[in-house]
Amino acid sequence: MKRIQNLMCAILVIAFFFTSCEKDFNGIGSDILDQTNFEGGLQVDQSMLSVSTEQINFHSPQGNTIPFPVQTDNLSYNLLGYYHDPIYGNTTNTIVSQVKLNVYGIDFDPTSRLKKVVIAVPYYSTKTETDADGNGTYELDSIYGATEIKLSIHRSNYFLNEYAPGDNGDFDEAQKFYSNDASLLNGNLLEEIYSNDNFVPSEDERRIFEEDPEDPADPQVVERLSPRLWVEYNSDVPADAANLANFDWLLDPANASNLENESSFQNFYRGLYLKAESVNANAGTLMGLDLSQAYIDITYEYDVVTYPEDTNGDGVNNEDDDPVTTPTEGVVKMTFTGRNVTFFENDFNYNQQPDRLYLKGGEGSMAEIEILKGDHDNDGMTDLEELKEIAAAEDWLINEANMQFYVDNTMPHGSEPERIMLFNIDSNQVLLDYIFDATTDTNPNNVKIKHLGRLQRDASGNGVKYDISLTEHVHSLIKSDSTNVRLGLMLSNNISLLGSSEIKNTEASDGSSDLVLSSSVVSHRGTVLYNEDETDEDKKLKLKIYYTKRTE
Repeated sequence: MKRIQNLMCAILVIAFFFTSCEKDFNGIGSDILDQTNFEGGLQVDQSMLSVSTEQINFHSPQGNTIPFPVQTDNLSYNLLGYYHDPIYGNTTNTIVSQVKLNVYGIDFDPTSRLKKVVIAVPYYSTKTETDADGNGTYELDSIYGATEIKLSIHRSNYFLNEYAPGDNGDFDEAQKFYSNDASLLNGNLLEEIYSNDNFVPSEDERRIFEEDPEDPADPQVVERLSPRLWVEYNSDVPADAANLANFDWLLDPANASNLENESSFQNFYRGLYLKAESVNANAGTLMGLDLSQAYIDITYEYDVVTYPEDTNGDGVNNEDDDPVTTPTEGVVKMTFTGRNVTFFENDFNYNQQPDRLYLKGGEGSMAEIEILKGDHDNDGMTDLEELKEIAAAEDWLINEANMQFYVDNTMPHGSEPERIMLFNIDSNQVLLDYIFDATTDTNPNNVKIKHLGRLQRDASGNGVKYDISLTEHVHSLIKSDSTNVRLGLMLSNNISLLGSSEIKNTEASDGSSDLVLSSSVVSHRGTVLYNEDETDEDKKLKLKIYYTKRTE
């Protein structure tokens, strides 16, 4: 992807407050200007101290533009569905997942037959109320949109390798899969086991009923489950026969060797493909799924023959007596706990303006920011070197440093991201401010809130700006001689998740990052921010440093 070069310098705004002649340090306070022995109003030459930024979109040697493929086999959770972004365009997310059995090597009775199949994929949800009868009311989390989509589940015949050949020819490296690898499934989809042309996730509690022998007309609730995709096929329903037949492989004696162990089974039943398709081009539903909690219960029934009574009068219960055949149930569970990969299919259509910062999750874009690296007075010293000289000569105490990223509300934003993440793009590590910020909360949107401020909104709920604190980072640059690294700015669905995903076919030697935060990959949202080229002084990207110095 093409790097946008030579963007303008931002204004570095420095607020000065000075202490008394006793050389004590004071923080910023409302009463400080009332002191008579303080200097005030001094303005540093703005051409000397600056912030330089450049916009990147996952730059690659091939010069691709966004969207750019990212690694998606290592995500904390998966997004399934269709999402329309009013700025960027449309994205469809599909998932392929390995499945495992909870037990292997079962010797099925020859009389075994399928009784029922249940497919259950829980949504993220929170119980908000329980009534007097024990029934729960839930609120769905990680569900974006409420418009119908087409949803189907297919058996996959593509094998998700665990290892890839290394440089020495041995299979000793983990196989990576990427967001644009959906073509691997071409020709590898087998039977369809579920389809719904008008699917919308329900927030209703799932209640399991059991017939009351004393009152068959009044079945009793025996289990209550959180909201989930729930598909049930029952042998008592003639219309379900074809769908049940898709699971006949379990009881087929010819497959016994394929069910002996996990390795044999994964080569035989290679996975499931969860496919989403749009119904309405301008709306849809995107669902966050924790596939580690998803399962398919296959209930089978077999006959147990007993001889409970002495019917021929010989005093012994044996095969000469009248047999009693009792149907008995067994259950085999399939879980989605193997490898899983999310595929993105994008239909992006937008015009990128060079004087804006474009941030998009998933297969998206990020911004690369460099502060105090230029030499804007052409004296042979970088802006940071000059700032360090001034700070040393005047014995600065840095009270606060921050950057404010204003949202471009002239764009038709949809669901705006609550958090953005600033990190060391050279090492793919968090900044000192992240480490020093101890704020925690059960709501991930309120974690590390001092360092990475949550989106501030106006009275109408529209995003205004993000405040990012860089106090510790700037202090380490000026006072501790730390390396002035490049900073990466990207969206984050959960800033507590610090795993990395690789960018496909990108070499770090070209100056770009070859890793992104996985928490951005699972963020579907996008936004556009003002940068240092903005003419509106109130919205222009600035680095602000507030400090105190000694006075004589």
